[in-house]
Amino acid sequence: MNVTVTQDKFLSNSHNKTRLIGLLKTALLGANFAVEQARNDADVLIVNTALTARHSPAVIVSEDVDVLTLAVGLTPPEKKIYFLKLGKGNKRQTVYSTNSLDKYPFCRNNILFLHAFSGCDTTSCFYNHGKKRIFTSFETKLSLDSTFRQAVEVFKRPNQTKEAIFENGMAALLFVYKAPQKTAC
Repeated sequence: MNVTVTQDKFLSNSHNKTRLIGLLKTALLGANFAVEQARNDADVLIVNTALTARHSPAVIVSEDVDVLTLAVGLTPPEKKIYFLKLGKGNKRQTVYSTNSLDKYPFCRNNILFLHAFSGCDTTSCFYNHGKKRIFTSFETKLSLDSTFRQAVEVFKRPNQTKEAIFENGMAALLFVYKAPQKTAC
């Protein structure tokens, strides 16, 4: 069979995607593989499945760095999950570990905030502050400031009000851009 469309175009059609998932699920079940289908967020299901795997360490194979971010954020320090990012084009495949950030404790402990704060993908990153730059300044400069640390902690507490999230998000943003904290919105 000749393929006439790109993978991205094929999967952008929700009907195609649903049918493909159904075919794969049927084939894998027929070959006696355990199959779980995500109802909501597949990335969370992937990481939780790796966390509860009978054999340790587990290996997640993906092109999606969001899965690695979740794995680092959700994996306890005493457990290890490997992440294999497949190569594409000229980019080589790379292996990461959930312990890769252990030398950056502030970033490791706040990776989910850092990921959301810096833009979950490169296109939504802050002006003139790429992910790498934010990551570096997060560990070296920002982690030393008590106001910034307190703002970040709010995002880790469940049941925060929208106002608390907004105020502390603004405080963190103003701090990154070295703006006065009393700036009106």
